[in-house]
Amino acid sequence: MASPDPDDEPYVNFNWLSDRRDLERMMDAFRRMASILNRDPVPKYMSNLFASKFSQRVRNVSQKNLRNIMLTNMAALIMDSSAGLRKVLFDKIISDSAPLPVLLSDPAALERHVRDNVQSAWHASCTCRMGDPEDAQTVVDPSGKVVGAENLFIADASVMPDVSRTNTNIPTIMIAERIAEMVRQRAMV
Repeated sequence: MASPDPDDEPYVNFNWLSDRRDLERMMDAFRRMASILNRDPVPKYMSNLFASKFSQRVRNVSQKNLRNIMLTNMAALIMDSSAGLRKVLFDKIISDSAPLPVLLSDPAALERHVRDNVQSAWHASCTCRMGDPEDAQTVVDPSGKVVGAENLFIADASVMPDVSRTNTNIPTIMIAERIAEMVRQRAMV
């Protein structure tokens, strides 16, 4: 937990790349993608190849406000004006990663980049198995109560047995409402 304040977002460590084989596969994928992007005919249509990431800087500029509108419009004008200015903009302002040639030639730099930037586009789910409390693999009982804990319930996508084939929003709301109702009924007894 990042904070005892329920309004603060929780800190979740997914332990990405804890298995060295996963790290090696991600580094290999990075190298392959760079190789594809450096092959004809791609360079004819694309300049300023760089390693991108969803950094705090990107998060900040993605917020809709007057300052960011002005910044992005100014950056767009610079990018459209000249290849030289575009390169400076990408190399010095937009990208906060090591240059791509450095990442491709230095295994330690590539490992740091991959470790620092790996993330998932999928919603976290299926990490707190719901089932029979007698089963050692069960985390929560069918009412969402954490096995072995008092008054602790989980009511989110983590209790799903399988990843939903659709967006997880509605199923998660359903789970939360159902478990909340069971907790409410339990409190009335």
